[in-house]
Amino acid sequence: MLKKPKLLHVLPSLDAGGTELGILNLYLGGFYKDFDIEILSLVKGSSPATLQSYRSAFAEQQITILSHKNNIGYQDLPFLFSNFLRQLNRIKPDVLVLSLPKSVIMGTLAAFLNPALVVISFEHMGRRYGYKLAMLMKCITHRINFYFGDCRQTIDTAREIYPPSTPAYEVPLIQIKSTFHAPDAVKPQCYKIMSMGRFTEQKNYIELVHAVYLLKQKNYDIHLTLVGNGPQDRLLKKIVNNLGLTEQVAFPGHITAIERDDMLRATHIYVQPSLYEGQCLSVIEAMAAGKIVVATD
Repeated sequence: MLKKPKLLHVLPSLDAGGTELGILNLYLGGFYKDFDIEILSLVKGSSPATLQSYRSAFAEQQITILSHKNNIGYQDLPFLFSNFLRQLNRIKPDVLVLSLPKSVIMGTLAAFLNPALVVISFEHMGRRYGYKLAMLMKCITHRINFYFGDCRQTIDTAREIYPPSTPAYEVPLIQIKSTFHAPDAVKPQCYKIMSMGRFTEQKNYIELVHAVYLLKQKNYDIHLTLVGNGPQDRLLKKIVNNLGLTEQVAFPGHITAIERDDMLRATHIYVQPSLYEGQCLSVIEAMAAGKIVVATD
């Protein structure tokens, strides 16, 4: 029996973002079935639920976490680099898959020391890189053998940082069966709105909260459920409190897949106010549930 090649997938953290959950979806869907896979996260992240989901899917020895910090900045990468090299030497992967810029920088620099290592970048960002980050990426991406994008837009956006000859392949992060239910024809007394994601500036949830405030001022009976958490968690809750929206906006935190499906069934409108996205898993889940989706262009 032939031995499977060893694949190491590197993530910046195990947070409850679309990338982390999407990679788990790929694994559970059999995308990596031809490989002996391990997961390496640069930091633990701030989502116990996501960490537990990974530990339920993988054996304990398949997951390595370099630091138990909740967040990681670019300034942290030099301090983690020597430990990262030690783990590479221990795991001895044949293939290195790198998700998101911090992992790409760390993994690609390490790969220069191992010319035989096959390096794949997995692009998830649906926006152009900032000038400084783009310049850095252009200096190192010639070491990457090819890259994945979670949708065509992500691939087209990422081309600016790769040599023109670098092959690119579209790999959607989700395969989902529709759970569509015909909407109730009766006009609801209270419109239930839902949005899911990390509470970051990119997701634009502050704007969504202000939209709920304006609708309340116009005497609409409306309720918004914001699922998730993140760096803007306290700020969002403070804004909700200051605007007098504590009865109109709920923060359930992280939820299970069963709870998500139950909430989607009870929701009338799903809103994704993001400033930019690649392939947005929560939008696909809402569409599969037959919900009206309002999203930024």
